[in-house]
Amino acid sequence: MKSFITVVMISVALGCVPAALAAEDTQNTAPIVCATIETYDCGFEENCTRGTAADIALPLFLDIDFDKKVITATMEDGEVNTTGIQALETLPGGIIIQGIEDGLGFSIAYNKATRKFTGSVSGDQVGFIIFGACKPE
Repeated sequence: MKSFITVVMISVALGCVPAALAAEDTQNTAPIVCATIETYDCGFEENCTRGTAADIALPLFLDIDFDKKVITATMEDGEVNTTGIQALETLPGGIIIQGIEDGLGFSIAYNKATRKFTGSVSGDQVGFIIFGACKPE
């Protein structure tokens, strides 16, 4: 998992990105930088393994720019990858971010009050769940 979504995060594994999600009220939302704290690597008919971002080649840091609809991921070795955000949904108290990269779907749920996020990356019989915290860029 070397590219960003070979990466991300980000709740409950979501296998696809609903095309119906439309951007709402995310313009003028300040960019945030998020740190990955804990990860789970899960496979079909296997137990999930708890670890760190480095254990499963997920990024340590995610820079999320809501206005540009871009996530820039920084890996442990310093490699930087960028991916587009296909869907943003503003909810009371949070934002849902979704996209697709390298045949994998990703979803990030960000809570504005706690500044924590939960993310998932999922593909064919594999899933990753990521927990972390964010701060304004």
